[in-house]
Amino acid sequence: MGATDFGTAERFGRLQGLMSNYVTDIAQDRRGILWIASEAGLHRFDGHSFTQYSDDIPGMAGNTLTSIRYDKEKDRLWIGTKSGLSCLDLLTGSFIDPDLPREALTYNISDIAPASDGGVWIVNHYTTITHVGSDGKCDVVSVAGIPGLPDSFTTAADDGNGHLVVGHTENGISIIDLKKRTARNYSHGLPGCEAMPEGRVNDILVDLHRNIWFATNHGLTLFLPESGTFLNFSHNDSDPTSLSSDRVFSLSEDSDGLIWAGCDMGNVSIFNPADPSAVLRGTINFSNHNVKQDARGISNGNIHSVFEDRDGNIWVANYGAGLEFISHAQSPFRHIPYFDSPTKGLDNTVIWSTFTDTDGTILLGATNSIGLFDGDNVYRVISFPRELGLTYSRVTALGRSGEDILVGLYDDGLLRLNRDSGAMSRVDLGKKDLGINVIYNDPELGTLIGTSQGLWCYRDGKASRMDKVSAAIRGLSVSGVFRHLDGTLWVSTLGNSIFIFDRTLSRMAHIDANHFKGGMMKGMCLDSHGRVWVLNKGGIASLRRSGKIGGGYYKDNPLSRAVAKERPEFPWHHARQEREYMGVVRQRIAHVRQQSGKLSVV
Repeated sequence: MGATDFGTAERFGRLQGLMSNYVTDIAQDRRGILWIASEAGLHRFDGHSFTQYSDDIPGMAGNTLTSIRYDKEKDRLWIGTKSGLSCLDLLTGSFIDPDLPREALTYNISDIAPASDGGVWIVNHYTTITHVGSDGKCDVVSVAGIPGLPDSFTTAADDGNGHLVVGHTENGISIIDLKKRTARNYSHGLPGCEAMPEGRVNDILVDLHRNIWFATNHGLTLFLPESGTFLNFSHNDSDPTSLSSDRVFSLSEDSDGLIWAGCDMGNVSIFNPADPSAVLRGTINFSNHNVKQDARGISNGNIHSVFEDRDGNIWVANYGAGLEFISHAQSPFRHIPYFDSPTKGLDNTVIWSTFTDTDGTILLGATNSIGLFDGDNVYRVISFPRELGLTYSRVTALGRSGEDILVGLYDDGLLRLNRDSGAMSRVDLGKKDLGINVIYNDPELGTLIGTSQGLWCYRDGKASRMDKVSAAIRGLSVSGVFRHLDGTLWVSTLGNSIFIFDRTLSRMAHIDANHFKGGMMKGMCLDSHGRVWVLNKGGIASLRRSGKIGGGYYKDNPLSRAVAKERPEFPWHHARQEREYMGVVRQRIAHVRQQSGKLSVV
């Protein structure tokens, strides 16, 4: 399978509300709330915002969290830190006393693992591992009480058959018979354990097939306890289907039975353990989720945990890059990364406008720059020259007039651009601080510029105000303009609905704002059947050639931003409405089918 793209990864870090990008573990409660462990405390994520819990709250043992585990039976969150153990009652929202026996050490928690009876195992780094059953009863497994059990615990896994598999810092793994209170250690250097990797065991997973996998600093290992056999899987530079890195930090199994191996200084490697013959031959093909500096793929290769939520979405605890989300239901849209320069890191650029040039290149209007998109990549970014004195200028409209690319700015006038050379200059509009909303190539008048103070016309490198039209609309801000199939000129405004002019630019009609839910027209477009689609603060409607309302409000959404025509005929409108979708706040785009008038949300 090799290197693979698994769709868009959404990222949550300090800019989105996390107090630290060093995320170590993830859990989810019965309400669907995500809990995120980091090195700056605990975070609660409801799909909209993060709430922080730190050690200034009574009951919180520390801020450097190592592991968290949700107890569904008691609706509690167990929290392990490097300085102690905490327990949060999610019903009351208060921290409670874990109430463990005195012999149970909890001063440096390295792992909290699920127990087969519904309880948890509290793994202290030294000396003790404590079982807290679903009935609240505790059982302390101690080095002192089990002969041959090495000290220094890193992780543990309950095999469901009365055994606890324990990982060590330097002594491999041990399998503890909980009833007999005996242990057998498997460590590199012991007889029969030569194939056991040296060094630290970072995580242990007992999969659905009862295989025992453990992650080490020297690759991934499968242990077959019946025969005492170890099978190792490692990285091979010449094999793209091999394990992405030999330093494996975490293991988890998803609802499809796939195992996700989170690598430190590598990728996420995914494999299917269901084929025993392939596993025993050591011929597993790994699918590696790429580390990429864009919106597709993991952003940083230090994976401390991979978690599947109840909707099948994958959440990645990335040590250094925050929290990353991979949706189980992939979006039909492809994110196009936009970089101002190759060294600026991850993209956070807002695109304010787009324009398809005569050669098919799509121009992207950003802030202080314009990107050129060829259908696959943004292959060039043209930045605004300093001599124009533009400190923070949004490109709100783009268009072409002859050899010139016209660049409309938010409250900062109009620029002309030579696309080949990248040279830019200002266009004199006769007024300062004009906002440019729309640029339209009219077949009769030239290039029309809808501004915040009326309508302008651009021809032969010069712009002039269209006084007759501007006076008729009372100098209002123009949000849309087009030539209808019948030759009339339609102008929409931000404040007084829509005006219709004849070929002499005499006003023919004014569509009253009472036909709509307010007169603030955010945009309009003409489809191939002569129907006008209008977007305003109330939603979207259609108009016949006569100007009468031909269709109702398909979507009552005051946050709608734009409307456009799809080839050949179906209009789209973009709504900045937040919704919870599989725990993540997303935006909507609606599609209206002209014949049926039905609106669907993408």
